[in-house]
Amino acid sequence: MKELYECLDPRGRRPGDSTIPLKTPRLSSLKDKKVLVAMKESFGNVMPALYDELLIQAPDVHFVPWNLDLQGRLTLEWAKEQKFDAVIAGVGY
Repeated sequence: MKELYECLDPRGRRPGDSTIPLKTPRLSSLKDKKVLVAMKESFGNVMPALYDELLIQAPDVHFVPWNLDLQGRLTLEWAKEQKFDAVIAGVGY
């Protein structure tokens, strides 16, 4: 008799888990978009490295870094006022 092992789906979901559909469609391009990058710096140097790589990969995107450890929590009202086109919520958010 073979042993069976339960494992996680590499996509991060288990079979049968429900997903929440996005309320707005994904952007077809980030070109000339304003993108908020929010994460905690307490996870090493992830934020600066990610930000630097984003600038290399997408130089025509206006990235706004937000360090939750230094700048504090974000509010939905503030984010709406800034009119971001997209948000990248990173480690620790």
